[in-house]
Amino acid sequence: MASKKLTRSQKEAQPVSEKLKSRVLDVKKRLPKNGLVSLYFHYFKSDDFKDSVKNKSRVQNVLYCRITDETITANFEELAVTLTNN
Repeated sequence: MASKKLTRSQKEAQPVSEKLKSRVLDVKKRLPKNGLVSLYFHYFKSDDFKDSVKNKSRVQNVLYCRITDETITANFEELAVTLTNN
């Protein structure tokens, strides 16, 4: 059975993981200030996660710590390691 999609208000009501927020803030310190969303899709675009307005908004919201997403956060950490070699 297909899972029911959450409405915007239901998504906003979900608790935000402070641990994921702190991980995102740490990664943002190690990456360039501009062009992170484009850089993200350059490295992590796939058939499941295409370069669309909806997905760009999702990535941007993770960067601004409005929402949390384990996969996007892990991808940004991998990108930071790749670009900074540490």
